Amino acid sequence: MLTALSAIASEQSNPTENTMKKVKHFLDYAASQEDAVVTHKASDMQLAIHSDASYLSEPKSRSRAGGHHFLTQKENITNVDNGA
Repeated sequence: MLTALSAIASEQSNPTENTMKKVKHFLDYAASQEDAVVTHKASDMQLAIHSDASYLSEPKSRSRAGGHHFLTQKENITNVDNGA
């Protein structure tokens, strides 16, 4: 389901009637899954996020943002200095 939801989300910047059909189809499917559950379990893992942004760093560009996130069990996650 996450793959389908991700594909639909990527169309939201320029939605069409086809996007609406996909959303309705996804919601109908999700509603028909009576036994579906989302389970959250306690753990020692932490969500770590590294991100950065720039403005006019490339010719004819405006702004850029990027990053990545991951789960880790490290107690001390070091902050990455982006030089700003």
